[in-house]
Amino acid sequence: GLTVLHVAAYEGNCDLIKTILPYSPALDAENMFGWSALMTAAFNGHSEAVTILLEAGSSTAVRGGVGETALHLAAEQDHADIVRALLLRGADLNVQNDEGETPLIVAERAESVQVLDVIRVFVGLGRHDVDNQNPPSEATSEVELWKRRSELFQKENEILRARIRTLEIEVSTLQSR
Repeated sequence: GLTVLHVAAYEGNCDLIKTILPYSPALDAENMFGWSALMTAAFNGHSEAVTILLEAGSSTAVRGGVGETALHLAAEQDHADIVRALLLRGADLNVQNDEGETPLIVAERAESVQVLDVIRVFVGLGRHDVDNQNPPSEATSEVELWKRRSELFQKENEILRARIRTLEIEVSTLQSR
């Protein structure tokens, strides 16, 4: 059922989440939709709350009432920073909801451009094999996690620079007409 942790996650109330955590709440308890607090925070775009819940041990594998995960929910809402955090914590990019949709398909359907970029970069770094032949392993240390984050940010910067160059060319072309 609905817990105080769910309400805090829904509101993105990080102070309340931090207050609750020492009392060992059931992090993956499901509300009436089958959502965990992590899923609630992910759907509502509360990236700091997501980070706190992940660090406390919330599972990225909890599935809601229609088989969706926190990754599906964040992808649908175009919360790229949350998708990045979930992937870095080992969320399964190949998991399918009850409709057979992966988070990538959900992001494409929702036209979540920023999320699509994050997923493309992540797959390009070899973190997930799209056919699930090489499933991801959890980061075994903070050092590995920071290395992954650094690689991801570098790739994202390259994509942004390429977009800026493309826009500059388009503006220049329009100005010359």
